Amino acid sequence: MKVLTVNFSDKIGGAAMVAYRLHNQLLKEGLEASFLAMQKNSKEDSIHTAPFKFRLRQSINNKVSSSLLKLESNPRHIFKSLNYFSTGLHKWINQQDADVVHLHWVNADMISIDEIAKIKKPIVWTLHDMWAFCGAEHYVDLETPSRFEDNYSSSRAKDISGVDWEKRMCTYKQKKWKDCKFHFVTPSYWLNNCLSESFLRDHPSCVIRNGLDLGVFKPSDIVEVRNKLGLPLNKKLLGFGAIKATGDKRKGYDYLVKALHFLKESFSEELELVVFGADALPDKGSIPFKSHCLGNIYDEAKLSRIYCAIDCFIAPSTQENLPNTLVESLACGTPSVAFNIGGNSDIIDHKINGYLAKPFDSKDLADGIKWVLKETSLADKCRQKTIDCFDISKVTQQYLDLYEQVLLAK
Repeated sequence: MKVLTVNFSDKIGGAAMVAYRLHNQLLKEGLEASFLAMQKNSKEDSIHTAPFKFRLRQSINNKVSSSLLKLESNPRHIFKSLNYFSTGLHKWINQQDADVVHLHWVNADMISIDEIAKIKKPIVWTLHDMWAFCGAEHYVDLETPSRFEDNYSSSRAKDISGVDWEKRMCTYKQKKWKDCKFHFVTPSYWLNNCLSESFLRDHPSCVIRNGLDLGVFKPSDIVEVRNKLGLPLNKKLLGFGAIKATGDKRKGYDYLVKALHFLKESFSEELELVVFGADALPDKGSIPFKSHCLGNIYDEAKLSRIYCAIDCFIAPSTQENLPNTLVESLACGTPSVAFNIGGNSDIIDHKINGYLAKPFDSKDLADGIKWVLKETSLADKCRQKTIDCFDISKVTQQYLDLYEQVLLAK
């Protein structure tokens, strides 16, 4: 079996890491697997950068799309992609000797909606957000109803004006994809439920978790890793990190800051904060504890050491599908605290291997951190959850079974 993975990047971003890890495991399983990326950061021969002409078109299209999206006024700054203009990438895909094309995150105008419909190979599509079944947005606005559920017939919020890109692009997708046969994968049950309420509900779908190499992400001696990272041995360390950890509002940094202030009286000088995905904290004086900013971490071994060095990982995101950080943290035996939103409950079992706080309640987030810091027997439960549900070899076998089903249904 020959599988072609398609994702915008091969290593930068959560979706990229999921696709990259699965691709490498497919190779280990003996498959003829290749990976197409618009931006390549690794050196593997099986990963191909899109030819220059396609990358040039993508760059131009993305700038045009960014300008067009400004024709809608939305004070909430929801991340959106049009994927309206063609790059020609579908022609390259159709020329490849692949039995199955596995799409992941293909936005930022990598390939147009129309071009996706022109892919002649059987398509498995792993959704990493809501874009495929929404209009232009990647996640729905928390402050307005989910318009994708009624095909955008409901009105936008009163403070949003201009071109209704969400409605326009959803209508366009329905037109272009009406004869397509997609086989969707969602990493979380939450996203699968959202998919079932959308215009794509009639396409087959299943839940397959994001896989992780448990030989890389594993518990290590806390003294050893703290010494390697230059972190204090006599403090309780809280971890927070993500791509654009402090710059992406969706990652919930503001909620974290509020939670830390609730903790100040209880812990005084005992706590310190470890952050990755940011070189510095905005308004550092707002943090009541000493902080250590480790920058962007792309080396998985170092990332594993960070999780092993901390006592609790905090993910205060307001919107998530199935965040890699939570899985990685648990694999290293470190309990996590997060809001009970999206796919977080697929990872954290409340008060068993972590704590699920009431959505957007910083006080409850702080209470969850307190609970984790007082518990002393969570590490084995954290690790066992990842062994049961997120082992990359088990996840890959589920995908292999799905590929076989897709080819039989061809």
